[in-house]
Amino acid sequence: MTRVSDIEVVSGAVLFGFSEVAPINFYEEYEEARMMSDAKEVIRLEEEIFKFKIFRFYRGMSYDEFNKSRHEFNDYYDNLNELIGYNIKAYDFKILTITRYVLTDVTTPEEYIEAIKSLSDGIIHTQQTPFDDNRNLWKAANKIKLIDLYTLHRLDYYHVSLKQCAILLKWWRVQDYDFETVDAEEFPDVDMLEDYNKNDILITGYLFHKSKDELISRFVAEEMFGQDFRSKSRSSMADSIMSILYSQITTLEYKAFSEKRTYRRIVKLKDAIHPLIKFKTKELNEFLKTLRQTTIEIFRGDRFSAKFQLGEIIYQLGEGGIHSKDKAAKFEEDNDWFIIDADVTSYYPSMISELGFAPAHLSRDAFLMLTRYLKDIRVKFKDSGETNKATVFKIVINSGPFGKMRSDKSWLYDVLSFLQVTINGQLMQLMLAESLELSGHKVISANTDGLTCKVKKTAIDDYFAICNKWQEDTKMRLEYARYIKYIRLNVNNYIAVYHTGKVKAKGFFSQDIQFDKGYKHPIVSKAVLLYYTEGIPYEKTILEHDNILDFCIATKINAKFTPIYSTIKKGVVTTIALQKNNRFYVSTNGGSIVKQSGNSKISMLQGYLVTPLNDLTLDDISTRKINYGYYISAARVVVEEINNNITKKLKGTKKQSGISGTLFDGVEDFSRKLTIEDFYNEEDLSDENTKAFKALSEIGFEGEEDLPF
Repeated sequence: MTRVSDIEVVSGAVLFGFSEVAPINFYEEYEEARMMSDAKEVIRLEEEIFKFKIFRFYRGMSYDEFNKSRHEFNDYYDNLNELIGYNIKAYDFKILTITRYVLTDVTTPEEYIEAIKSLSDGIIHTQQTPFDDNRNLWKAANKIKLIDLYTLHRLDYYHVSLKQCAILLKWWRVQDYDFETVDAEEFPDVDMLEDYNKNDILITGYLFHKSKDELISRFVAEEMFGQDFRSKSRSSMADSIMSILYSQITTLEYKAFSEKRTYRRIVKLKDAIHPLIKFKTKELNEFLKTLRQTTIEIFRGDRFSAKFQLGEIIYQLGEGGIHSKDKAAKFEEDNDWFIIDADVTSYYPSMISELGFAPAHLSRDAFLMLTRYLKDIRVKFKDSGETNKATVFKIVINSGPFGKMRSDKSWLYDVLSFLQVTINGQLMQLMLAESLELSGHKVISANTDGLTCKVKKTAIDDYFAICNKWQEDTKMRLEYARYIKYIRLNVNNYIAVYHTGKVKAKGFFSQDIQFDKGYKHPIVSKAVLLYYTEGIPYEKTILEHDNILDFCIATKINAKFTPIYSTIKKGVVTTIALQKNNRFYVSTNGGSIVKQSGNSKISMLQGYLVTPLNDLTLDDISTRKINYGYYISAARVVVEEINNNITKKLKGTKKQSGISGTLFDGVEDFSRKLTIEDFYNEEDLSDENTKAFKALSEIGFEGEEDLPF
């Protein structure tokens, strides 16, 4: 049987929780029942739909009760064939399995709980247990397949907790449990712990449903290659598939190449730059000469980085790819200009296969054959309508051959081959940019594998002639897109409206779940997106929106701080200690949240009142006392940043929107000077590729479409 599972281990109590995987609509029905305090419906759903099974072990329970629960758990475990969990491989499953097979002779609940608590502490502090090398134990456990959503979405890399997932999924309850306090209690509140456990199980089940598309590719890959990919990230799955294919091509066992690496103390860039790199202008030829004289000292941890200004654009070159240093701006197609985006098809695999780059310790012919096969088979499946299989190979292409050349954890490791791919790709982009600029076309953005340009409509044939010549010279192939609008905050935060009406929204403007970006009042980005794509005033979107969770901001407080919520009523100050993960919105009648450590106090949102909303209720949004002025101002500074029209003093909302009537009644206007920095920090809108490179070097490159979800 397949079950969703989560366990709780504290001093004095252990809970092993399981539920069935219910259809997604029942998770939403459960949320509504809890928010309505409909206890009868909650019980019905828990017993009849989710069929919760919670095994409770706690200090002070009778021997008969303990013995009965232990035997029932053992029988339940023996009937499992698949478990879905969050960090289940590294934590929950180890404890469940060791409890089932090792702790069979423990005779008292106290010893049982103490042994499990010791196991838990060992995993938390060392990621190990005394039984990790017991092959017979884990052979017996192999009958149970695991789906670990934590590793599936690379959330272990981003250090995203299940509570943060709950916030991003807009789950009704964000519930932390104070384990430090309960560990100090002689008799923990087991009913409260069970309520917490059920909430975690439901969040996990809901996340499982939201992961269906991602899981389909894992099941398809499992069918194609005969390996279990259910808990593997895209990068990890790509590595496994590449290993299988390389082994088939070379007839070598995995062990024969898996430990090989090419280690280099230095890389001279003259050895990396391909002879086909040629420029026309004196400035770029001088730049190329400087690069060829450059040495990267790998043993010192050096990274490749360079800048060059061409026309009005500053190009930042780095190991993660080329990016232009874009300022906020708005571009629209008009009677005179097209906006054309040109991207290289299968950018990194094309660089490898067409120019012949390969790690020195591998068979060059076999590696190039592998890379070409990945490109060709993906196209074959795509053209034949086998979308799921095409997706598998798209993941391998984006996550596999290139980035792993920079990771010494990979059998592809060779920094020279890595630099050959990335540097030549970026210099090729500069070659194209140079030719376009010299012919009067305006490059307005460059991002890894493509250039976005303003092209005179009278010169469109010239534009394509230049691109075609570049394709002949470089052996790369371009794919084109025509935008009628291109709006950006910077290179990584933009809106592109295609001439077909399709909208691409990235970074700040994306409405998708972004685990690496946190959660910050998504109503603002939604309002700005609709303003630019549909012409709806952002004030109107904000004022008429009815989902309070889209107004929320989420924070996770460092363990050394205690979050304190303070309110004043009739001159009396009331303070409440909050949990570590909190969700709140800006209000007109709330309080303040500060994180406190000793005498140090730091305000979470200085100058504004806020209201915590960790448990969602069904109150009408009109009763929430939302400070609409804050959100409208947050949207306005983005719009003004883009429109290059930041005012010294914000104008009244009615006047600016051009809307009359009662829509804006009661909306607060701000007279102090506000800029984009008042609402978004550098991390929110960063256009640097530091984080991207860190991910690339540690787990392998994944393209812009390959983030979680």
